[in-house]
Amino acid sequence: MNINAEENNPIRLAEITSLEQFKYVVEKRIERYQDNHKGFSIFILEFCFVNSSYSLQMPILIESIANAIRHNIRDANDCYTIDTKNKFIILFGESNTNLALITINKIISEIDQQFSEYVRLDVGIAQYPQDGITYNEVVRAAAPSSLGTNKHNKSNLSHNLQLNNLHEKPNRLDINRKNKERLFNQLIYLVKHINDYDSFLSQHSAQVTIGTIIFAKELDLPWYEVEKIAVASLLHDIGYTAFPHSLFKKSEKLSSEEWKLVKVHPYIACEQVLRPLEVFDDYIPIIQDHHEYIDGSGYPKGKKGDQISLGSQIISIIDSYQAMTAEMTYRRSFDFEDVIDTYIRNAGIKWEKDLITIFTAIIADPIIRKKLAGKKEIEFENLLL
Repeated sequence: MNINAEENNPIRLAEITSLEQFKYVVEKRIERYQDNHKGFSIFILEFCFVNSSYSLQMPILIESIANAIRHNIRDANDCYTIDTKNKFIILFGESNTNLALITINKIISEIDQQFSEYVRLDVGIAQYPQDGITYNEVVRAAAPSSLGTNKHNKSNLSHNLQLNNLHEKPNRLDINRKNKERLFNQLIYLVKHINDYDSFLSQHSAQVTIGTIIFAKELDLPWYEVEKIAVASLLHDIGYTAFPHSLFKKSEKLSSEEWKLVKVHPYIACEQVLRPLEVFDDYIPIIQDHHEYIDGSGYPKGKKGDQISLGSQIISIIDSYQAMTAEMTYRRSFDFEDVIDTYIRNAGIKWEKDLITIFTAIIADPIIRKKLAGKKEIEFENLLL
């Protein structure tokens, strides 16, 4: 878009929420947190022109930013407002920070395509309740001006449009060559251990890993997050190897005692197998929660809402897909319509609605479904970039 083009049309901020109504909505979310444990994110976007001569085009810029926000947020759970200083404030109603960052990156990219030569953006993001327990505290934590001054607000960002990248590689994941080689060797050993225990479990782990990589890349996650989720996927069911093989292969209904045992397999994987090895500490939080659901009905701890990481939800969704589409001795595999129906019925109950919307769109492609089926070979050298 040419910012110098003459435009006399009034600003049309469709579907914008008034500042007073926005505050009311956020405060209602805070009230309901005690019941549903669903946190939220607040994103603040401020802008300035790189040259004051462009300031006359302020209405065009404001309208374009508003349109970019409106195109990318969800109608049901998200809303946005603009204050008297032309600062945009966005509520991501049920998204955890990673999901919010994905949407923010899309908004930034859309603005970047039109105005990268003319404006600089400063952005910040904060989470409730991690960064504040009142409306004012969360908004203050999200303010870009607080970047570097609020030691508790780890989510804040500062963004120059020309960089066009909201993700920074964490120092803790800058694994040196020696540690990476140790991780690689341990991973090969553990994957072989899974295969020696049961070839079906090994095949399932490989299929889940392929699916999580496809899903994570579709979410535009940075490479180190994709790698972390992929490694966790390979090992997510290693806790089963501590059980008698006869229990794992049992085709009839499990007894209540057997089911109690099965439900601790994430704990066994993390605390008895992986934690003593130390190199998997970054992957344990993802693995331990891959059977948790956002309504608290999962196991082993019954976590809710944003207590469950994005990586754990991704594995859970793919794990469920593989379970539904597998041929079992006691039932036929689900057909495609039944799979979609199951995901839709459980969106917002077991998994974040955003994730289900994206995943069901992914598997609508028959080529993707073919990739998720059949025998898979994992190339470790490509997995551990």
